Amino acid sequence: MTTMTALMRDVLRSDSLFADMSDQDFETLIDQISPAETGPDFVPDEDVKRMLAAFWTSHDARRVIEWLLDITIRAPYPVTGQNRDDLAFAAAKHQARVAIGRAVVMAAAQGFKLLKKER
Repeated sequence: MTTMTALMRDVLRSDSLFADMSDQDFETLIDQISPAETGPDFVPDEDVKRMLAAFWTSHDARRVIEWLLDITIRAPYPVTGQNRDDLAFAAAKHQARVAIGRAVVMAAAQGFKLLKKER
């Protein structure tokens, strides 16, 4: 039996997400997944971005990234109650959870771009 996590991992594959991306591809991805603007205190340093990119290419560290994507971007939409308030609250929680995953992917994409530029 296929679990929801296995299905979402298959649909939202991360192993080839950054493969053979051009600078324009990185810019497009970063623009499309950028979460809501936050202050400068929430922007990761360049070394953190590089480390996330390095994690993406390391088999063991990649398991951490996969888990983070499982509990954020790949997480199923929550089951809600019967009224509009329950639906609005569930939607807000889901959007917040997805925003964290998007921030991780965006930082990794920026890290790959930095590493590519340094070569």
